[in-house]
Amino acid sequence: MFGFLGKKEMFIIRRGSAILGKASSNNITRLIKAKKLFGSDRISKDGKTWSRLDQNAKHRRQLAAVEQANQEAAMATQSGLL
Repeated sequence: MFGFLGKKEMFIIRRGSAILGKASSNNITRLIKAKKLFGSDRISKDGKTWSRLDQNAKHRRQLAAVEQANQEAAMATQSGLL
């Protein structure tokens, strides 16, 4: 466990058949908050086995938080608060 301190786990990010690049879990979180990644985007550690972002527990929570914020902003705009 201690051998991993300071070493960031990197993921390959794919949208459809296009490889978008590599990012750490923290950078993926930032990209989700910036609305540059979506639940349907896929991540892989090895480039062979892929999973959707919304199937990853940490990223699913981030995606849900972004969606909640979007809904609250839309409701505030509709009610004339913004």
